[in-house]
Amino acid sequence: MYTKLSGTSVQGPFCLVTLLLMLVIPLVSYAAEYEGIEEVVVTAEKRISTVQDTAIAVSAFDSEALESRQIATMSELQFSVPNMMFGKGNFEGSSISIRGVGNLAVADSSDNGVGIHVNDIYLNEPRIFEIEFYDVERLEILRGPQGTLYGRNTTGGVLNMITAKPVDTFEANLSVGLGDYSERKVTGMVNVPLSDTVSTRLAVYYLKRDGYTDNLYTGNDIDDRDLYSLRWTTNFEFGANTEATFMASYMEEDDSRSRVTKQLCTKDPRGAFGTGCEPGSKGFGTPHSQTYITSALADFATANAAFAAATGGPARPALSPNAGLDSGAKLTYDFYIVAADLLGLPPEAYAAYAAFGFSGLATDFFENTVNPADLRKVNADFDPEYYTDETILSLEIRHDFENITLKSMTAYHEGNIEALTDFDWAVPSQNYPQPVSYNMNGTTRIATFSEGVDRAQAETEQWSQQFTLFSNYGGQLNWTGGAFYMHFEKDSHYNVFSSGLGAWADAGGIVSIVETILLLPLNSIAPPLPVEMAQFDSYTQYEVDTWALFGEIYYDFSDTTRLTVGLRYSDETKEVHSRQYFVDLAAGFNDPLSDQNDDWQEVTGKVTLDHNLDLSWTDETLIFATIARGYKGGGFNPPVADVGSAFSDTFDPEYVNSLEVGVKSRLMDNTVQANIAAFLYDYKGLQVSQIVAQTAINENIDADIFGIEAEFMFAPTENWLFSLNLAYLNAEVGDFATVDTANPTQGGPVINIFGNLTAADNVPFPVIDLEGNDLVNTPEVSINFFVDYYRPLSNGMSLTFHVDYYYQDEFYTRNFNTDADLIPSWDISNAFVSLTNANETWTVKAWVKNIQDDDNITGFYTSDGNTGLFSNVFVLEPRTYGMTFSMSFQ
Repeated sequence: MYTKLSGTSVQGPFCLVTLLLMLVIPLVSYAAEYEGIEEVVVTAEKRISTVQDTAIAVSAFDSEALESRQIATMSELQFSVPNMMFGKGNFEGSSISIRGVGNLAVADSSDNGVGIHVNDIYLNEPRIFEIEFYDVERLEILRGPQGTLYGRNTTGGVLNMITAKPVDTFEANLSVGLGDYSERKVTGMVNVPLSDTVSTRLAVYYLKRDGYTDNLYTGNDIDDRDLYSLRWTTNFEFGANTEATFMASYMEEDDSRSRVTKQLCTKDPRGAFGTGCEPGSKGFGTPHSQTYITSALADFATANAAFAAATGGPARPALSPNAGLDSGAKLTYDFYIVAADLLGLPPEAYAAYAAFGFSGLATDFFENTVNPADLRKVNADFDPEYYTDETILSLEIRHDFENITLKSMTAYHEGNIEALTDFDWAVPSQNYPQPVSYNMNGTTRIATFSEGVDRAQAETEQWSQQFTLFSNYGGQLNWTGGAFYMHFEKDSHYNVFSSGLGAWADAGGIVSIVETILLLPLNSIAPPLPVEMAQFDSYTQYEVDTWALFGEIYYDFSDTTRLTVGLRYSDETKEVHSRQYFVDLAAGFNDPLSDQNDDWQEVTGKVTLDHNLDLSWTDETLIFATIARGYKGGGFNPPVADVGSAFSDTFDPEYVNSLEVGVKSRLMDNTVQANIAAFLYDYKGLQVSQIVAQTAINENIDADIFGIEAEFMFAPTENWLFSLNLAYLNAEVGDFATVDTANPTQGGPVINIFGNLTAADNVPFPVIDLEGNDLVNTPEVSINFFVDYYRPLSNGMSLTFHVDYYYQDEFYTRNFNTDADLIPSWDISNAFVSLTNANETWTVKAWVKNIQDDDNITGFYTSDGNTGLFSNVFVLEPRTYGMTFSMSFQ
């Protein structure tokens, strides 16, 4: 019965809509034989209601809707929620945005623009995007700033995953799936009533499959999955008015999940005088290795052996007329440039290196390296390693007084992640003249060519407590009030281990340049640095304490008109203790951590007026208008000496002032549902990030966002269900100008000093005016459409057919809006057919996802001059297919 296929979000192309409506028009006459589209119950306002009666733009999916729409992951959820985008982050996290609002800052002290909740519990850094939704009662996605009821304030919206609760009868189910890439997936649940007052429920999830990406160098499939999750929930009833629910959840993953799908670059032929990759171009190439500071360091450390091999003598290469043979020329060149800057010499001094015979175009170890022109193939000397685990413990207690309900939520969350990835995603085409040893995360590696591994590691811990009171008076006035507290801690490292850094440390670090210039024996001034210091390490300790008081008042002017007024006072204190170490080119390895702390206080809220219209041509119609203010706290930029006073050591909070109007309607005997919302955002202080001096620096800009969302459902009979979502978004950057660190000279000549680009003629970098540019992650148009057909068979069994389609317009990944920042439009289709027996105790399903087998790109991350300005790219999964057998027991 398709009255059970609840949900509020569906999409599709106009041509398919027209065709399919033509097919079903003859069936509309049967609509009166059933009750129409079933209502979806939600708790978006912390009170039980339905989607159609809730004056919020909310998409909701119960367990049957998730199953029928093939929504198993966060990535798939975005296709069914208007103006929602989900993608992989460059480091250990993910990126979720709603209506163009998410988290564009790169800092441990930054907050998510979209709040993630599990059973109404706010999670500061969850890992639920790692696994599929299993044994879920429903998902609720609230679009727009939520500045009153939900955990911490959010500027983009809220995603609340509500897990299935124990019931007082025995039930169980088991689902086993097999697919291509040797996929094996098992999900299951058993619910047992232990007594009249205690019930418990255990749910499990397991997935193992081969990788989607071929590593041509190692011969292995990478980006596989090997993970499991367990959730145990127990419900206790203490008399007629009190109940408690305890939940314990654990997940663990240990595989070769790739943080990055691919690196793109068009080689800059200028070598040491260039940017590594040509700004504004993303080809299937590799950067010139002389713009990798780690390659340059290794070049210098092996220069003596290279020169000796070429000349037959032990002479130091610095004063030799044959220094062009020296693969360390770039480093010595950099030394003279630095010296000229320190002494305040005129621009002509930049040519001083020529007097020593250097060509300045040292060896490009990646000159003949192949980067396959296929997003599913890489050529890397190191396969990714990925480990993460997550623990969630929660206790919810509810007590009903005569006219008031008290709800207490106590929660603990702990997460760990460690991801190791080939730093350059390339295999050099030229070997070192002699092997180089280096330390990689406590293990000694021997490199015969330039190689490196980056490591993203984090440990998080969170405690939270929330008390909420709900009134349930019978009169015109009701209210919700409460208090929230959270303490969150995080220790994180971003490391780069490489042969270049190892060789540099072994040579004695920066002192070895002096030894070269003075013709001194290697290590005569300073001994080799300790092996554990031969790395780049950005280390951060972060803590936040936040508390809030919140409340909403609901006043019914009549049976059809209601006013909602909400307020929230938030107070948060953040502390960051950090250090950035780059062998001996930056702060000392044993230097004390820097200390940064600040606090912010803010009042936010909303006012909503909604009214039920009595129209002759609709079954029910709700109109509403909301003025709301969302807020997201500020944070800290790392203290980087090279940046000086050009950037503040803090970035300010974000504010979104929102005006939204909407209508929710049912028509034609509840066979048609039409929900439309239009919104206007005045965005102040949007936090954006770019890489400066080997680290992420965050700035604040303003933006204006306007959008329209239309969600339609059509169920003409029990057998058919159609759904269409249309979303429009117009988002522009306000008055703001800054330097483009990915192309600082805007195509002009550059000098690359230790990987930091400067203008060759000492001219300041041009400031780019961004006003009027498209805001990142805001495709103008997105469309989603699906159709379900249910057919009973004569033997009592039934068949279900499903097909869906999603289209997304082009969008930019940086506010500079260059051609290289543009991700083209793409689309994706999925389908399945299932057979269910007469008693509905088992189902067998054949399914296919990404029918077109397209490599759809969801995002780019552009690096800085130290790494050659390559771009990491993130791609959706390829076409997959398989079969799933499910059985239920009662």
